[in-house]
Amino acid sequence: MAQLGTLHVAAIDSLRARARTRAALLDVPGVIVGVGTSMTPDSPPASVRRIITGHDPDGRAVVVADELLEARDLSGEGIGLAELWATFEMPVDASDATLTRQREGSVPTTVANGSGCAFHIGVIAPGGASPMHRTDSLDYGICLSGELEMELDSGEVTTIRAGEVVIQRGTYHRWHNSGDKPCTFAWIILDALPQGAAKR
Repeated sequence: MAQLGTLHVAAIDSLRARARTRAALLDVPGVIVGVGTSMTPDSPPASVRRIITGHDPDGRAVVVADELLEARDLSGEGIGLAELWATFEMPVDASDATLTRQREGSVPTTVANGSGCAFHIGVIAPGGASPMHRTDSLDYGICLSGELEMELDSGEVTTIRAGEVVIQRGTYHRWHNSGDKPCTFAWIILDALPQGAAKR
């Protein structure tokens, strides 16, 4: 059993080495290949580790990229945002032909082609806030650490804490971190039909 364990670890190390080589060869702008992050409990991360799977020529599952993705600084808002992934059709095309485009993510919050999805992780510094806004999308928001206030245009304010989720259904809202620690939040944003009640 010990020998099998050693072989298993060696195989994983070999796959990881090949994955890092493949990621380097892809040479996607804005991506730093490596392992680990600069994240600490009390400060926003400068990057997010992203691991991508795929298939080798024999059809076996492998890690094709293990990389650090730099967060984009939203100047003046106290928010760092990493655009982790985007898809542009449904059902999603998960073939290698779409890998480069999908891994570039979506700089706009939504893909906005009617059938897209975008995945972001944001870090909101203490005192950081977004403007009041809405998008034609259904957003799954997951608070990973800290806490964040969601203010609606009705004036209602709700606090979302670590481990809690919010389903944002095309409504006007703003985010605000009124605490003393950074908040890390994940958003999965699905294109949606415009909401008639939200039009002004």
